[in-house]
Amino acid sequence: EPMFPGTSDLVSCAVWPDKVKCVHGQVDCWSQADALSAFSNWHYLDIPFNPDNLTLTTAQQTEGISTGIAVRTLKQVMKTLGSSTADFGLNFMTRFAVHLVGDVHCPAHTTQGFFLNNSRFGDLPKGDMGGNKISITSPWADDLHHLWDTSAGEYTLKWPLSVSQQADLAANATALMDEHPRSDFKTYNTSDVAGCFDGPKPTYCEDIFHRWVLEGHEVAVEEEYGHGIRAGKTPS
Repeated sequence: EPMFPGTSDLVSCAVWPDKVKCVHGQVDCWSQADALSAFSNWHYLDIPFNPDNLTLTTAQQTEGISTGIAVRTLKQVMKTLGSSTADFGLNFMTRFAVHLVGDVHCPAHTTQGFFLNNSRFGDLPKGDMGGNKISITSPWADDLHHLWDTSAGEYTLKWPLSVSQQADLAANATALMDEHPRSDFKTYNTSDVAGCFDGPKPTYCEDIFHRWVLEGHEVAVEEEYGHGIRAGKTPS
């Protein structure tokens, strides 16, 4: 708490890596804007989605994968958590662990769309920046990326949360866990991470993190860019 005042509960630490990127004037910032953009590319790893079969350059095929370093960051998080004895290092990386596990499970953080004369998304031959360049009409977001970041308006709370907002969020989380118990996720097992620190050259779970990104990409193709959604329109 002394190192990160007011943001040491699990929920607040989960959003802290986004809040420190805020710049003055953004509506979802803290009262003070830290504007620490140095960590921005820690939050994604964009696999190309190319339904119009554009001829992508090598850079376009790999840019989001190479510049978006979410998987590499998670690997370093694991390495730090497995070896550090410093309170600051453990605290800092725990925040990114909680946050980035959420990010790589968000389809908008795993995919970049490339479109040309597309009937729904128009011309974005240089990429849509994970949906950031696809404008939409919505009470909660003005682009496709932020629609997914807010879970279609389900989570638009301003931080820090009030006591009643914290209670509502806890009740929401409990309801979700009751509705979707662990038995619903048969492909996820604690044994997957059992050997992450083993051997002279530990994997630090890198293969697991890559799998999560690929799963998120599949959801992006089917759901984020699916259902007839159109740029400039209201999602249904």
